[in-house]
Amino acid sequence: MGLTADQTRAFLVHAHNLGHDAARLLDGAEEVRDFGLPALDHGRVFSTADDASRGCRAEHFFNPTIAARRRLGQGVHDRCEAGVFAGLPVAQSDLVGMAGHLPFPVRASSELTRRIPAGTEWDVSARPGDWGREYRDDVVRVVNIGMLIVEPGARLVVQGNLFFLLCQRVIHLGDDDLDGWQIGVLATPFSVDPGTGPDNGARGRDGETGLAGADGVARQATPTLLGPTLVRDVPEGAADGLPGGAATDGTHGGPGRTGGAAKIAEITLRAIEGSVTILAAGGDGGNGGDGGDGGNGGSGGNGAPALRTFRGLLPAGRGGRGGAGGAGGAGGRGGHGGLASNVYVSVPEAFVPQVRLRPLPSRGGAGGLGGSGGKAGVSGAGVPPGVPGIAGPDGAAGRHRPAPPMFLNDRPVANAAAIPFEIQPRGGMSHAEQ
Repeated sequence: MGLTADQTRAFLVHAHNLGHDAARLLDGAEEVRDFGLPALDHGRVFSTADDASRGCRAEHFFNPTIAARRRLGQGVHDRCEAGVFAGLPVAQSDLVGMAGHLPFPVRASSELTRRIPAGTEWDVSARPGDWGREYRDDVVRVVNIGMLIVEPGARLVVQGNLFFLLCQRVIHLGDDDLDGWQIGVLATPFSVDPGTGPDNGARGRDGETGLAGADGVARQATPTLLGPTLVRDVPEGAADGLPGGAATDGTHGGPGRTGGAAKIAEITLRAIEGSVTILAAGGDGGNGGDGGDGGNGGSGGNGAPALRTFRGLLPAGRGGRGGAGGAGGAGGRGGHGGLASNVYVSVPEAFVPQVRLRPLPSRGGAGGLGGSGGKAGVSGAGVPPGVPGIAGPDGAAGRHRPAPPMFLNDRPVANAAAIPFEIQPRGGMSHAEQ
């Protein structure tokens, strides 16, 4: 089991183009080089596409998924990437818009043989912080492998980098598991929206309970031969209990963040033993936080008791009305699913039956539940109850976003029906699977 002379030669040619030392590679070392790309069109050196392939890509590059976001900031990136991956002309205004990202950070690695042990994940992702860049900036990741051996349950993943993979020979030692996958083009493990805070929105704060109203001031009497005689009266209304204080409202739940973005990728496999499944997906949006519950209204004070004297009955004071309950906070909006870009997979036609493409849509986060309205405070005797707080509305769910457009030998896989197995639900996936 090894590479042919032609495969080794092709591996070393690509390594030379990446600035890697052939002697060290043939000794079994991994060569890694970080550098800056001075112009976008220089990125074509990483691609295996020829003019004919770029022409085919140009016909479908701005498919509905990509065309729908042309007015977003991502649209500028898409049009510039179309120049690199599909040979399309790039407007000067878009080049000006991308100039602030130059030189583009690139991490390129070559390795003659890489074995991924069973049940493990080889994450080749690079982060902008390694170049002192803002965490949301793009990074190009180039991986050149002579022979890739994937043991059962093992995976190669890239998370949110512009990705070029050239492998002369890939050997998958696992079973032909329709639910599994071996290469993943995944989203950044963090949101790339302009917001801040956790992926899942924080729960709102509960409202404060209203203060209890004071009881009415009681009159006082003393016994005499004629009967009880009033010795202390109170001002008019002072015998009435005071109303309970109103509660405060619960605060709104925080919004969920937009899911991470999966970037454009080109994967070239020159020979395959076994089968290879390539998964691509944007990140799921975060869930909105639940709204805080409204506080309970304060209890109304009791009226002073009635008092009988020899002159007659002095009526009891009125009870105070219970305070209003606080309104529940609104549930936070769920974050939208993350964007995903084109993924190009190229293999010799003889190996097409051994390749499966598995594009998955990104799900919007669930909206948070609205907080409960607070209970009305208990009123004094004979007084109507206070007003309970209203419940907060539930937050809206985030938007789902379509699966990454995937292409096999530059032919588009239009939808899940074109894939020879059923797409599985994404519930419960780990970050590595999102």
